[in-house]
Amino acid sequence: MITRTLLLFSSLVEDEDDESYHPESDQNSDDEMEFDEEEIVEPRRGDEIINTIIHLLLKCENEFNIVLGDFNINTRKPQNSREKEWKELIECFQLKELIIPENYTYIRKVVNTFQKSRPDHIFVSNNIRIIREIILPPISKNDHLPFYIDIEFETDYCWRNFISRKDMNKISTTLNQSHYDSFEALQKDISEMVNNFSFKDDKTNLKYINTTNKKEIKTKEIELLNLVTQENGQNTDEIEKLRNNIKVLYKETGADIKTKLSENFNKHDSSMIYQFDKHLKEKSIDWKDIKFSEEDIVHHFETKFTSISKSSDFENPSSTVKKGPKIPQISLKKVKEAISRMKSNTPGLDSISFQIIRNLKDEHLQLIADQFEKCIQQGNIPEEWKSGWVKLLPKRDVQKLNDIRPITILPIYYRILFNIIAYELRQWASKHINLRQQAFISHRNTMNHGLLLSSLTKKNKSSFLLVNLDIEGAYDSVENHIIEKALTYCKFPEELKSFILNSYKNQTLQLEINQHLSRPFTKTRGIPQGCPLAPLIYDCITQLIIDKCIQQWKISIKPTKLNINDIGLLCFADDINFIANRYCNYNERLDNISKWLGQLSLKINPSKSMATTLPTKSTMKPMIEGTIIPRFKNLRVLDHYPWDDSTLNEDIEKRILQFQLSLKYIPLKRMEITNIKKVIFAKCTSLFTHILRTNYIPETLVDRINIEVRKAIRKKIFMHNASPTNYFHLPITYGGLGIPSFDIFADEIRIKTALYLINNENELLREVYSEGIKYENSIFKEMNRSMKKYKIKPQQFNNDENLPKLKGKNFTIYTDGSNLNNSTGFGFTAKVNNSQETQEFSYKINSEYSHNVAELSAILTSLKILPPKSKAKIHTDSEISIHILKNKAYNGMFNCFKHEYHKVIQQSKLNIQLIKVKGHVNEGNIKADELEKKGAQEHNYFDIRKLFSNQTILTTSNTIIFDIKKSIQKKRYEVMFSQFDRDNSSLHLTKNWSSINLKFIKSKIDTETKWSIWRNLTSNHIKQHKERQCAHCKCPGTLKHFIYYCPNTQCFRDFFYTKFLEITSIRCILNDYQESRYCDRRKFFIIHHDGVMIRDTQILNLKNLPNIYQNWPEIQIILTLLVGKCHIKYYENSRFKKPFQKQSPILTDLPAPMVLTIN
Repeated sequence: MITRTLLLFSSLVEDEDDESYHPESDQNSDDEMEFDEEEIVEPRRGDEIINTIIHLLLKCENEFNIVLGDFNINTRKPQNSREKEWKELIECFQLKELIIPENYTYIRKVVNTFQKSRPDHIFVSNNIRIIREIILPPISKNDHLPFYIDIEFETDYCWRNFISRKDMNKISTTLNQSHYDSFEALQKDISEMVNNFSFKDDKTNLKYINTTNKKEIKTKEIELLNLVTQENGQNTDEIEKLRNNIKVLYKETGADIKTKLSENFNKHDSSMIYQFDKHLKEKSIDWKDIKFSEEDIVHHFETKFTSISKSSDFENPSSTVKKGPKIPQISLKKVKEAISRMKSNTPGLDSISFQIIRNLKDEHLQLIADQFEKCIQQGNIPEEWKSGWVKLLPKRDVQKLNDIRPITILPIYYRILFNIIAYELRQWASKHINLRQQAFISHRNTMNHGLLLSSLTKKNKSSFLLVNLDIEGAYDSVENHIIEKALTYCKFPEELKSFILNSYKNQTLQLEINQHLSRPFTKTRGIPQGCPLAPLIYDCITQLIIDKCIQQWKISIKPTKLNINDIGLLCFADDINFIANRYCNYNERLDNISKWLGQLSLKINPSKSMATTLPTKSTMKPMIEGTIIPRFKNLRVLDHYPWDDSTLNEDIEKRILQFQLSLKYIPLKRMEITNIKKVIFAKCTSLFTHILRTNYIPETLVDRINIEVRKAIRKKIFMHNASPTNYFHLPITYGGLGIPSFDIFADEIRIKTALYLINNENELLREVYSEGIKYENSIFKEMNRSMKKYKIKPQQFNNDENLPKLKGKNFTIYTDGSNLNNSTGFGFTAKVNNSQETQEFSYKINSEYSHNVAELSAILTSLKILPPKSKAKIHTDSEISIHILKNKAYNGMFNCFKHEYHKVIQQSKLNIQLIKVKGHVNEGNIKADELEKKGAQEHNYFDIRKLFSNQTILTTSNTIIFDIKKSIQKKRYEVMFSQFDRDNSSLHLTKNWSSINLKFIKSKIDTETKWSIWRNLTSNHIKQHKERQCAHCKCPGTLKHFIYYCPNTQCFRDFFYTKFLEITSIRCILNDYQESRYCDRRKFFIIHHDGVMIRDTQILNLKNLPNIYQNWPEIQIILTLLVGKCHIKYYENSRFKKPFQKQSPILTDLPAPMVLTIN
């Protein structure tokens, strides 16, 4: 693995005016190399330097050591005692130096001769190899020549292979240009290419950025080096001219690299903008702190994964699973869907990365699908797919091997195949696995149990017990015969069961320990954590326990009432929670669970289990087989708390501190203004979403979160502390940053959760909401308050609109809908096949509805007028509508349409084919388009709320709310506008992205300058002080005075006028009115210092002045520079407590103000 390092050496006296740098390598490192120790030795006496270096080398023994500096010694032929002492040090520590006789780093002309020497040295330790050394030309007048070296770490830093993005594209291109008759041939070529292109990853992650000047720079550097080193006379003028040319190229190249870095960082599909705080979340083991040997660790996990039993004495209860799953059929479509779902791209031992498979063409993916189907039919997978490596992650105490979590990384083919199987089985599990299990099953959510607990605690305040049972090594200690027992119990087909069991048998694993792999060992038990199917297998095991409880405790199979003892268990895969009150024998039930799990070779650890009770001083003492379970004030159950108390508030405080720490590292100046809202929203979502769904966050803590966001932004971009808070939360088109206020985010989550509960198919969850809303200070009451705040009402409409019914059995229908000129309508045609008669329908709906609502309403209305047991082909040009109605996984804002669509088809036994057609091409679609426009203009009003029978929907002002976030933000913005001080900014009149005021956001200028322009536009960097007298003019020293009138700032204004004329070829004049416009009579431009263009008429006139209209961002830049310089004068004038007098001495020892200006 090779790392290129640029090292610049110079004498102790540098040229003061030298500002050059060398971008020759044109490279960007996402993650800089990390060194355990970095020491810079200041210039001092020789013996002190040697002693310091000896001390550091002893301290960093067995590390990668590089000693470099201007030592001014001759190590090739040491002459004096000092040089011999250095030679002895080098040999003692076995340091190496690449010696190239002609590579001099110091050249000085003295009279007619040249002095050449090598005072600069680089010594490296034995585990580093210097591959080459290249001397570079001196861009400055310094006599030292810069040079760079390529080095290679001879000790592997990591066992994993790495393939560059460029080589990855080569592999994909080569594969897709080839034809293969079998999967084996395809796999052979992939493996060979991976081996040819891969190298050891040295963790520097260097990415080269190609620049247009690279070749020209290289040519001129060689030319300059030849001129400097030639001994037969030097042309000083030619050397200086060439140096200046190279400096200009360096600056251009630097600007080009900076622009490309910014574009890569901010592009819409980049994850880099979210990773600035990843070091805060990374979980890794510091192997220096581990006291165990490698063999001890391997032995522990080998024992952990070794079977200890061959049979079980667990007696199966009567199964409540009515039907087992079907054997998955693997197709090309399912393979592509699985690839799109997968997030992990870590390669297995074969080094085949996810990107290679994802980039394959359909012909090759079909070979993979065929191989998957063959595996299922044969009941096993290839042996090489059973080899994996194990990533060890720390839990609490890494000094205890039981507190290290093993994650198995298997080959990419294995993970794609089992992703398909798991996705298919999740659909089956949603109908057949007991509702007490809520983890990793379609249409279920872990928050369901959290909300259930919240409602149960309100109803059972006088007696409530919750126990979280800790199962030792839950996944790792499952025996293969227990997996077989669970799959048989859940009625898996014999072929599918055999396939799963054979795939899990005899897997070979290697542990990743301190950046290398351990010896391999065979795993004979355990569900591999990292297998996509693992959680669902555990769901089947817990089904045994749930059914045993149903049989022994005589509880309901499907509880519908909030009876705590009837519910009994709440499961999240391997996380089992027991609930009860004091009126049942809870300890006997706990012993039952422990006994049954023991019979399944699983063991509960009572001392690590946790319990909580209501009231907190309850006399209930939960125990398992005589061992008391520790009690706590409150318990967190998968980010949910059963009740709100100080424990919850402490958790929220910790999350706020974590959020605050993340904001500390946010690279705001590198971010585009449009990206900041996405980043902050993502951080809020990851920290607070789960807890918001089931628990109430006090308003004081909500305000804290908003304050932390504003504080971080103010500090990062030098905004004044008194800046109005509206600027943070208003849309960008109104002059704000568009950051959603946290209370809006909380309200949105609560309203969505309420709607989810009200319309849930699970009767128990509907009971959770209706019961919970009765109690004050509950999360359910907060959901209701959030709806009332925005005048939102949940309503149910049980009667369909009185629609005509068609006659016939076979129909062709064309539908369309639109929202044009603030009018919304839809229309459709219906023709009975084998008939010339076509019926036409057109309707007007509320203008607040979008065209997507109109399209969906047209399809649903056409469906409702069909007679029972009929057949129809419904044509639409809306791809979104087809996606919503046909995609089983869709669960978005238009879910009510999808639910009603499938319900009507089922109830009326319709045979429907939904077909996508190209808009405005097909004759039927053109007619439907005419009808929807006609409907939008006429008065045949249609209330689409009545399309949804027996569904509760959210409404406000007689319209359905589909986009809850947009609806509540709109109402909040209205409040902001009413409170907004119009004199403070005119940007609230902008309102759209086409405004000239916002052209700078989409321009190519750097992001830091954009932030400066934004601050000036909104007056948010202007710190206003108490009014003082101008020391020069003896008048009020306001900021406006210094920008427009003060003679001391005239030079700043003159510079602005000159630059404006250069940019636009038009003269201008500054004025202090809130208006910028062109004066036709005098042929000059009048401009305000904030650069805000208010009137639309002025913007239209500017289009006739292309030099101004096209260069408006550049004009905003020089305005920002002017205001920044004037603000310095204003600040200097305002910081004195007493008014300035003409004779007053100037105080020069005060600290300079922090003002961001653009140079």
